[in-house]
Amino acid sequence: MTPYEKRKEYEANLFARCLLMPEKMFINELNKIRKSGGNTKQMCVDKLAKIFNVESVNVADRLNDLKI
Repeated sequence: MTPYEKRKEYEANLFARCLLMPEKMFINELNKIRKSGGNTKQMCVDKLAKIFNVESVNVADRLNDLKI
């Protein structure tokens, strides 16, 4: 895969994460989980994955996108 193709794939994946897990909604759900005792990162990732119906790796990437 060329650097151009890698960049386009990254941009497509970022777009999909933003579409499926909008920032405001994502952060609101994360805060709810934390307030209800979800204090480990893995617990938060797992719960967010269920809420947004995505794979855990996508949630982890979204957390990185938002620098959380």
